[in-house]
Amino acid sequence: MEDKATGSFFYSLQKSNDAGQNWFVLNEDPFNGPVGEASGIYFIDENTGFISISRNGGTTGELYRTEDGGKSFGKIEIESKSVKLNNGVSFIPFDFPNAPYEKDGELYLNMGQGADGDYNGNSSLLYTSKDKGKTWECLKEVKSSN
Repeated sequence: MEDKATGSFFYSLQKSNDAGQNWFVLNEDPFNGPVGEASGIYFIDENTGFISISRNGGTTGELYRTEDGGKSFGKIEIESKSVKLNNGVSFIPFDFPNAPYEKDGELYLNMGQGADGDYNGNSSLLYTSKDKGKTWECLKEVKSSN
């Protein structure tokens, strides 16, 4: 974190080449302008990685991807899934991407509901990627373990 003003955080991405003895700024603005609160970081190799940020008091989030080791990031667009309530109203509860993770050689992502979520016991959607996180396919809805 570089600065905090009126509840918003401003970040830079720093890197160390000597096990943390010295650090240098790799990217002065990894979120490309917008402010919020960083909510995760994960690199699958030296060049390809992800950062996530929460917005609007933690009610929504965004996911960013790099292919150059963090020198630049681009926002990832993930297909939204709407649900229909008993009263017939449709809405999109899943709007908070967590940082991806690897399991058994596959790349996964949970799309949660953020701080305002309470749909279906605060469930999430599980996505997978076969192209190192460029695109994501929804697998299923996952019940919360809480």
